[in-house]
Amino acid sequence: MEKENGGSKLILFTVTIFLALAIISLVFPGITKASDTATNSTDTGNVTVTIETMTMIEIQPTALSYSNILPGGIGNSSNEAQNFTGIQIENVGSTNISTIWFNTTYPGTLGNASTRPFGKGLKGEYDAGNFVVISKEGVNDYYYVNRVDYNETRSLIYIKLDSGSWYYGRIRNGSNEYFWVINVSQNGGLCNESGTEFRLGNQSHTRTQTGTVDFRSTNKCGQAGAGNDCWRNITLTNDPDNTDWAAANITLGGQDYCLAVHKNCDTIMLSHWNTGAPGSGVCLGGTYLENFWSGNPLYPGNSTAALVNVRVPYGVAAGQVKTGYIRVWAST
Repeated sequence: MEKENGGSKLILFTVTIFLALAIISLVFPGITKASDTATNSTDTGNVTVTIETMTMIEIQPTALSYSNILPGGIGNSSNEAQNFTGIQIENVGSTNISTIWFNTTYPGTLGNASTRPFGKGLKGEYDAGNFVVISKEGVNDYYYVNRVDYNETRSLIYIKLDSGSWYYGRIRNGSNEYFWVINVSQNGGLCNESGTEFRLGNQSHTRTQTGTVDFRSTNKCGQAGAGNDCWRNITLTNDPDNTDWAAANITLGGQDYCLAVHKNCDTIMLSHWNTGAPGSGVCLGGTYLENFWSGNPLYPGNSTAALVNVRVPYGVAAGQVKTGYIRVWAST
C-alpha cells in the first residue's frame, strides 16, 4: 500500500504538473497576440512658445550692378547685371514695422567741398550711391534719396550775377542740370541762417538748351520782362535739428524735395526718402521729405519693394566708380 500510495503520489504529482502546464499553454498565447484584441487610444499635450521682441528686416538682393550707361543717362533693370528692378524689404522680425526710410552714400565729406569729384578725372572719386533714385511699386516716380552737390571750382563765363560775392553750382539731375546761386556776403558769410536767399534756376541746362543762367535781380521770376528762364527765390530756414544747415521745400522738375545748404555755402543736399537728412527739422510733414513706408504696419512675414534706378550726371569719368550703399532703416 505504501508502495502504491507512493506510486499514486508520484502520478498525482505528475498529472498536477501537466495540468498546470496545460492551463498556462492555453491562456498565455491569448494574452500576447495583439491582432486578436487591437484597440486605439489618444491623448494630447500642450506646446507653449514665446517669441522675443525683435525688429529685423532682410534685403534682397544685397547688391545691384549697373553698366553700359552714358553720361547723362539712366540705368534701369536693362542695365543691371541680373535685370533686377530693385530691392525687396521683408519684415523677418517679430514686431510690426511702422516706418521705413533710406539714406545713400555720396562723394566726399559734408562741409568739405574739396572732396567734390568733378573736374579731377578720377572715377574713384565718384560714389554710385549719389546716383540712386527710388520709386514705390506701381508708381514709376523716382526720387533721389539724398543727393549731394557742390559749388563750381572755377568761374563759368555764361553765368550772370549781381555785384557782390557769390557761390554757384548745379543740381545734377541726370541729363538736366539746374544752376543755383547764393550770396556768401550775407549773414557774415554763413548760409545756415534763417532768411538766407538761395536763387534756383527755373529752367534746366541740357545739351540742347542753356537754361537759366541769368541770376541778376532783373531776371527774378515774376519780374516784368522775365521769361521762363528766370530764377526762383528760395528763402532758407535754419534747421533746429541740424544747426549747420538751413533748408527749404522746393519743386524741381515737377518733383518735391527738401533742399539743405551747409553753413559754408559750398555744399547742398537734395533729399526725399531720407527723413533723417539735414533739413529734416524744416521739411518734414509733407510730400517734400517723407518716409518710404508709413501708415499701415508692415506685419512680420510681409514685405514691400523699392524700385531702384541710377541717374548718371554729365562729367563723370569713365570706368567703375566707387561702390555706393543704400541703407534701409526700419522702425516700430
